[in-house]
Amino acid sequence: MVNWNSYFYLSLRISSVFPCDFILKYDDDQWPNDTHLNEKLINNIKNKNIILGLRSFVAENPICGYSPKNYKKIDEDIKDHFAVPELIRQGYLKLDARNKIFRIFGFEDVALSINSHLLCNVISKSIKMDIIEK
Repeated sequence: MVNWNSYFYLSLRISSVFPCDFILKYDDDQWPNDTHLNEKLINNIKNKNIILGLRSFVAENPICGYSPKNYKKIDEDIKDHFAVPELIRQGYLKLDARNKIFRIFGFEDVALSINSHLLCNVISKSIKMDIIEK
């Protein structure tokens, strides 16, 4: 289904109906090197309106029709967008499904960050993760 990048977006759409509070998403070439990483991530997101991710960036120019607002820097780990691995609330995925999918190959994480911020003022926060990548 090349018309909406199902290869990337389908995992977000399917997991939006899971009966759980959080979704922890790794790419197929990543896995935790720390046996307590998942627990640490969940403890970091509890009672906060944030998405956690490892790789992140601050958009200096408009992207996908979105003009970056450059978040007020609370500290250096607040970013505009992030990429996997990521920890998100399941409800953000439902909200993300209301928006048009960006037609940029592999841009689902950035789209989720943008939509969550625009709809719910969700902050994307970068956090160090001890992971193995191949």
